[in-house]
Amino acid sequence: FEGYTTDGWQVTWEAFDNLSYQGIVDAANASQSSTVVDIVDLNDDDVVLTPVPGGGLQLLGGQRRGWAYDDFVPGTGTPRGQWYVPQSLLAVDKLIDQPTLKTTAPGITVFLKNYVGTVGMRGYGSGPGKSSVIDAVAIMPGYMDMVTIRPPDYNLAAGFWSSDGWYGGTYDINHNVVIAGRNVVAAEAVAARVMGYNPRDLQ
Repeated sequence: FEGYTTDGWQVTWEAFDNLSYQGIVDAANASQSSTVVDIVDLNDDDVVLTPVPGGGLQLLGGQRRGWAYDDFVPGTGTPRGQWYVPQSLLAVDKLIDQPTLKTTAPGITVFLKNYVGTVGMRGYGSGPGKSSVIDAVAIMPGYMDMVTIRPPDYNLAAGFWSSDGWYGGTYDINHNVVIAGRNVVAAEAVAARVMGYNPRDLQ
């Protein structure tokens, strides 16, 4: 996006042997010739207005009860029904959803919440921040709409170290586990159990 002075692909991290995303890609391409590795910023990608199969879950104009995320009066609001989606997301042959295990205000932030990065913000005339489209309306139904449009082919969550907590601060916790599977809902449920939550208690 215009106005940003730092190229996130080029930033190096001392704690990770001064690696950068671009450096990893360059090293991968230099080490072999059978596959071309590339990177794309979905925030900056061209977008395609795409209908949600089945009509979608995120409701626009719903009456919020005001005491919890995504807590709306039943029967209020109309389905958004379509989303701007980065064209690269629709074009890839295989999509791997690769989050970490951590918590956030509405619950856990693993495979489904990781889809916050798939919203085609250029179509909404906004910068990379998703709050105006997702958070201010209905968080998890919006993510599930995006998952419905382009579900992941495989899911892989790193749980060696994760962040737990939200209000009042967070702390690091060592689960020392990797969660993998083809079904994103099943993988999300397993992740919730590993983190100590009952999946049925999460929206």
